[in-house]
Amino acid sequence: AYMYTGIDLFAKAIYMAPKIVDYLLDVFEKYVYIHCKIWTEYNFGPAFFIGEDIAFGSGLMFSERWLKKHVFPRHKRIIALLKKKGIKYIFHSDGNLNSILDYLVNELRIDALNPIEPAAGMDIKVVKEKYGDRIALIGNIDCSELLPMGSPEEVAAVTKKTIEIAAPGGGFCIGSSSELHDLVPVENALALHKTAEKYGRYPIRAVR
Repeated sequence: AYMYTGIDLFAKAIYMAPKIVDYLLDVFEKYVYIHCKIWTEYNFGPAFFIGEDIAFGSGLMFSERWLKKHVFPRHKRIIALLKKKGIKYIFHSDGNLNSILDYLVNELRIDALNPIEPAAGMDIKVVKEKYGDRIALIGNIDCSELLPMGSPEEVAAVTKKTIEIAAPGGGFCIGSSSELHDLVPVENALALHKTAEKYGRYPIRAVR
């Protein structure tokens, strides 16, 4: 909804026109609900991905109180539809989600988290230790500096280390911390892919 209006106008409207904000949220909830309903009816796949950027590099874009009152109840209705059909729910948000992770895992009951952005202070080791037995972890290879500006050798080294930390026990899908954008050299994208293929096979052992 805020991408539709622009973040500045949306932030002002939260205080100056809250009913309009709720109306916009209702519209987009219905839009996503229809997508999910089609997904479940035609069995398009075992998981559904919803992008919902709610954080900057330093923390949440919106107050936790506002998210819990206006946004997450809508997510719960979507999740209920998906889980009724046995479909996993992948929650996406860039930024630092540390303050809200307990709620996402224990209350919202997400099945997977993406992209676990290291440049925003998301430590894959901490997230794995606290939540790795309940949710899948997706992403984590930095696309802000490492992938666009690092060497293939540096990308390979970080990829190996990340696999060693997050893959044991299952539930890890390695990838970019957001996307493979135009500034990522092909050589670095291939380094990520080939390293994951080489070291990401089970059983995961110490990477040498």
